[in-house]
Amino acid sequence: MDSYNYSYNVLINRLEAFAAGHFLIRRFTHGQIDLSDQLQDDQYPFMHVTPDTIEPISGGMQFGFHIMFADIPRDKEYKAEYQREVISDCIRLGQDLIAEVQNGLELFGFNVQLVDKPVFEPFMEEQKNTVTGVAFTIKLEVPWDWSACDIPAIWSIGGAGGSGGSGVGYGVLLRTNSIDNTVQNILNLVDGTGINITDNGNGSVTIEATGGGGGGEFVSTEYNTDHTTATGNQYLVGDRVWYNGNVYRATANNDAIIPTNTSYWTLVGVGYRLRQTPVDWNASTGDHQILNKPTIPTELNDLTDVQYSSPQQDDVLLFDTPSNEWQNGQLGAVAYSNDYNDLSNLPSIPAAQVNSDWNSASGVSEILNKPTSYDEAFEMLSSLSNKTHKVITGVSIKIGENYTNFIDEALVNFDKLEPNEIDYYIKNHKPFDKAGSYGVQDFIGMMGISKIEGSFYTVMGLPIHKVYTFLKPYIKL
Repeated sequence: MDSYNYSYNVLINRLEAFAAGHFLIRRFTHGQIDLSDQLQDDQYPFMHVTPDTIEPISGGMQFGFHIMFADIPRDKEYKAEYQREVISDCIRLGQDLIAEVQNGLELFGFNVQLVDKPVFEPFMEEQKNTVTGVAFTIKLEVPWDWSACDIPAIWSIGGAGGSGGSGVGYGVLLRTNSIDNTVQNILNLVDGTGINITDNGNGSVTIEATGGGGGGEFVSTEYNTDHTTATGNQYLVGDRVWYNGNVYRATANNDAIIPTNTSYWTLVGVGYRLRQTPVDWNASTGDHQILNKPTIPTELNDLTDVQYSSPQQDDVLLFDTPSNEWQNGQLGAVAYSNDYNDLSNLPSIPAAQVNSDWNSASGVSEILNKPTSYDEAFEMLSSLSNKTHKVITGVSIKIGENYTNFIDEALVNFDKLEPNEIDYYIKNHKPFDKAGSYGVQDFIGMMGISKIEGSFYTVMGLPIHKVYTFLKPYIKL
């Protein structure tokens, strides 16, 4: 959980997620215990939570909860034997919850602290169904920003008459780029380094950048005529571009209007062009050029087809400066021809994907790699929602000089993922190192995956059962 204002409802949701993800807990209830439905015989053991004290503190909040883990009697020869077994199991459930909070694992981040040491109180044959278990109280301390900026209200001060109740209030309306922002009592503008602020005496101020050196220089992406409404990429108010040595800011939405048009742009200052992400990976000149590793020359003093039988110096060709020739060594054909197709071990591509678009968003060629942004992760998880997809994990094992390669596949079915669930998962688990934007062992897997056909560990990243089967002859137990 990231650092933000935790509400009572959020913490209850985390406790419910703990119960839902635990293999032994069958049911979660909250509120008055006498109002919960305890007649569900197959829904035991269960976890019940009721609120305790809630205390504001400096920089945080403390939330208290009464926790109960309980089970119903089973057929045992001796009742005391059953009670002992249930109490022991319920204590273990309480220990698991405390460990999750203290260690800041999946549900409770390191910002959530356990305030007091819980004390377990066993009970036997209580409530409507004479359940047995343990109860205890935990107090969780979470960060809270007491800034008044979070209050959803706008107040005005003053009024007519002594009561001040019905008069017209006053305040300063903060307007940025002709857009009303918020109402404040005081707007205090202060000079900064290289910035002078002048009160014009008519309700407006002038902010002017001064000084030499690097004060007036900016960096922005280059102006592009492709920014149009038709492409869904119109320039919007506030966008910045570089054009002919200067940086401009859009003052009105426009379809690639040239930045020198003052009806749509304003000059920010002298600036530099920001290099953009390449769109043409084969470009050999310009901004899009990519400098890779240098290739081996195609002409090595006319040694294209020469095969040496006596390698020297670790099979490396040696260049003899006096004779201006390559001497000795041994290289394969690819080193001379520089032709990728000369390789004898070209990777195979499934027939259905030959000449396909590996970046397409649908069809047989769709491949979900690791996301590079929040939006990309959100789009990937939305595409997996309420669908079944295939996970393919490849393994390469080297023993001595021999390689063995194999893959394992699994089908994963996601239930419908709500947008707020996807948003919470991305913000709290940051799955930018995971193909498909999710980890099967994470929160999203616990609550969203309804079925896996294949190995769980294949989806997690390594088909351990196949690896073990292969390595079994080399393992001595």
